[in-house]
Amino acid sequence: MITSSAAAANAKHNTGIGWADSGDGTGVNATANSVKLKYTLVGDVNLDGAVNITDVNALVPHFNSAGSWTGGDFNYDGSVNITDVNALVPNFNTSLGSQVQSAAANPKVAASVSDSVATAEVVNDAATTVDATTEAPKLRRRSGRGHGGAMAKSL
Repeated sequence: MITSSAAAANAKHNTGIGWADSGDGTGVNATANSVKLKYTLVGDVNLDGAVNITDVNALVPHFNSAGSWTGGDFNYDGSVNITDVNALVPNFNTSLGSQVQSAAANPKVAASVSDSVATAEVVNDAATTVDATTEAPKLRRRSGRGHGGAMAKSL
């Protein structure tokens, strides 16, 4: 399970935990056998901390089909649809730094694994990478308040 107290506390509910699987073919996460996690704006497909035309262009080919965060699924339901577009639009032409303050000056990610479930708390906008073969063999979905409740996703 992956949660973010920073995302949950964000009154705008416009942030979440973006993720990129190294095997998804997008190139967002180049570390083999891993999942990259980043506290970011909803709509930040490529996890660069901004929502812009690059993110829209990455979403469009996946519209009305199955997808992950790097394909435009921002509510973690496995589908890229109008709900995801509506979540991206308010953040368009916005960067994370202009919207939220980091919870700490240094990255703070606590992770633990038990019973094949990886648990992580992502606190600020620094990315972390979890080894999918040893640290996170199975991430589970958890719904939260708006997008801020963060996510966990089955691999």
